[in-house]
Amino acid sequence: MDAVIKTAQVLAPALSWLRKHIGLCIALIAFVGVASLYALRTPFFEMPDELWHYRRVHALLGKALPQGLAFLNDAPLAPQADLQPPLYYALGALLIAPLDVSSDAAIYQPNPYAVPGEPEGIGNRNIVIAKEAPRADGPLSRAVLRLRYLSIVASAGTLVLAYLGFLRLTRGRVPTSLAALVALAFLPGYLFLTAGIGPRAWGLFLCTLAVYLSLRMADAQTVSPALRWSAALAAGLAALASWWGWCAVVLVGYAQAKAAQRERLATRAAVRHPWPPMAAMLALAIGPLLWVLAGQWGLERQVLWQSVVDRSLVARAQLALQAYWGLFGWLNIPADAVYYTTITILLALCITGLALQMIQARWLHGPGSSWRGKLDLSHPRYGVVLVWSGLSLIIFFASILFPTMTFVGGALLPLAPGLALLLVLGLEAWFRRRYAPAVPAMLILAFAAVSAITPFAYIAPAYAAPSRLDLSELPADLRALDVSFGSDLFLLGYRVDDSAMEPGGVLRIELYWLARLRMTGDYTAHVTVLGRDKALVASHMAYLGEGIRPTSLWVPGDVVVDRLELPVTPDAVAPTAADIRLSVYAEPGGEPMPGVDPHGNPLGGNIRVARARLAAPVRVGYLPERPMEANLDNEISLVGYGLSPWRPVPGQDWEVVLYWRSEGPLIRDYTVFIHLVDTAGELVAQVDGPPLQGSYPTSFWDMGEQVRDVHMLPIPRNLREGEYRLRVGLYRLETGERLVVLDSDPPQDYVSIGPINVP
Repeated sequence: MDAVIKTAQVLAPALSWLRKHIGLCIALIAFVGVASLYALRTPFFEMPDELWHYRRVHALLGKALPQGLAFLNDAPLAPQADLQPPLYYALGALLIAPLDVSSDAAIYQPNPYAVPGEPEGIGNRNIVIAKEAPRADGPLSRAVLRLRYLSIVASAGTLVLAYLGFLRLTRGRVPTSLAALVALAFLPGYLFLTAGIGPRAWGLFLCTLAVYLSLRMADAQTVSPALRWSAALAAGLAALASWWGWCAVVLVGYAQAKAAQRERLATRAAVRHPWPPMAAMLALAIGPLLWVLAGQWGLERQVLWQSVVDRSLVARAQLALQAYWGLFGWLNIPADAVYYTTITILLALCITGLALQMIQARWLHGPGSSWRGKLDLSHPRYGVVLVWSGLSLIIFFASILFPTMTFVGGALLPLAPGLALLLVLGLEAWFRRRYAPAVPAMLILAFAAVSAITPFAYIAPAYAAPSRLDLSELPADLRALDVSFGSDLFLLGYRVDDSAMEPGGVLRIELYWLARLRMTGDYTAHVTVLGRDKALVASHMAYLGEGIRPTSLWVPGDVVVDRLELPVTPDAVAPTAADIRLSVYAEPGGEPMPGVDPHGNPLGGNIRVARARLAAPVRVGYLPERPMEANLDNEISLVGYGLSPWRPVPGQDWEVVLYWRSEGPLIRDYTVFIHLVDTAGELVAQVDGPPLQGSYPTSFWDMGEQVRDVHMLPIPRNLREGEYRLRVGLYRLETGERLVVLDSDPPQDYVSIGPINVP
């Protein structure tokens, strides 16, 4: 009984603390649950650099890679993984050592058409293709999940330390500290970046531990040897886990020196500097640096993030910010635009709230007073915060300047706890003191909801396999093509949505493929869109099956739907009728396979799939040089014209500009005729041709759209002086039938322009 009482007395303070901070416990449980969703819903090796981090963990075991990952043996080293300090990889190797991963039957192959680091790109999102997916209970699955959960454990530890730091910085304000914890824990970017294989989570945990212990040293009147050694050990281990750790080493050194200075001033006596813990910390930190310089620096390495290297410094910074708030996959799966807009609004409210708080404290209450308990910025703990913030900014700028060496997506993670606290303090400034607790409640609901739906709303759909249909399930509006590529692949038809196709817009097209036979290779499709003058305005190249289910996995009789979204270049000339063309390759870099139509006629290696309307970004209203109004069968009106020069010159081409307006939906393509006739009605010159030289047929014109149409009329050298007229109209090329000018008396099938005098 006495033992029970003594145990209760010992545990009473801890239980009392837990009751006061029950929100921390609930937040941690929820965090682990949501982080598990990210770990389980993201396909293996589809978190940044996971392949190379896993390769290095596995290398420490001294065992061969699984046959399905054998391609990694021939891949050059990756600086983001192979130049990292060894602590995390040693922990990971110990964790998966009991598993015989080398015998796993899963088969992966790299996807050459993936677009890492391009959230706006149209290529495949998956870096690897699972030709044979690992079994859920297989050794590879268990190894990958163990390593991911190793990161989640470290991330949870970071949250605990961050919460304790928040309490110190806010003078024990639990609601504010809890709100900052929620803003950090349920930020989709933090969840994703710290739930994958790699040293990011453990480096952040050990750095946060070093920051927290430095805060404790700053708050202590006399720093105990245990605290000094603990801080030094944490910083040394941080340097062993990640290159961020060198910032922790500098910070702890600063905190130790400031603590020694305070003790010397307080006691007015010499205080021995903490050389032993500092020396031990430097020894731990310098070890991995010497290891890299000795054996790793000069080896051949590959650039994993070439698309990031090709960006400007400003674009890299924007990518880093986007990754911090939430950018998934290999930084190529963005959230909806409304999410980033909401974040931008919150940041604006935060910044203005902090500014208002400072103004109110300074001007309304005087420089010596405060609003809602102004923090004493002269306290040593805020020196620790400023030093760490400066070091973290160095990490951020280093990742922006040297993206081949550091992963730009994690550039802001060292600043993440501080940014979360600033966000909450800025938002609280908009509430009265009595309503300030509403901030944690709102943040909990908003951030938890967004982070929980992200794996289902953004990540899983990006890796979803394309639809497989039966022939009886084909849509009614499918436009048939019936093109054969060899004996095993058949293109049934397509559906196209060009409603958003404009310069800078998107063309959506669906291709319906039929597998006739079992295919041993993975076929590639190259879709190009050619605008006016055959200029390339959009392009997409990837394995059939959207890069998720390649053709070697198709079953004969399956209809597989490729759904493509092709962004159009902003400088595309519009309006025009763009050509959508397709080439199929049996292997990357090979010759295109010839297509054959249903009658056995060869179509070549680059077939036209369809034509789509490339609209102008805004509807143009022209002001013709010579306005007029001539309605041709309520289909098209001639609303004006221009002549350059005003009188034709014999022997030269005469520019005739016609301004048309569509009067309704057009289903036919008309040809323009321009005839120059004399006073007797005799034809002396003519030019016939489609509008805009055939680049924008009338069947593509939108109702009410105006079109400026330029034609060059060749003038004979022997044209005599006199009076002439132009006859302009439209006709169907197949039948020669002309459109009649309404309200003309007598009825005419042309518009008369003139007289025109030739001097």
